[in-house]
Amino acid sequence: MKITRKTNKSTTPWDYVGVGQTFVERPGGTVFLKTAEFFEQQMGDHYNSVNLETGELVGFMTDCFVLIVKTELMVEE
Repeated sequence: MKITRKTNKSTTPWDYVGVGQTFVERPGGTVFLKTAEFFEQQMGDHYNSVNLETGELVGFMTDCFVLIVKTELMVEE
């Protein structure tokens, strides 16, 4: 997968990041995609995004601030 990105310079509160939007925690950092929030019952963990480089599920807290990234994702088979 190839990711082309352009990062905004100002941070955005987590509550204002929409499902399906891509973001980074810091400039040049890993790109994440926000998903609907779900809870894993046995471990008690919550997840609301996916790391686009590794596919790992991640849970960001509601008090986080992130940088919105405009991305173009290209997936080749």
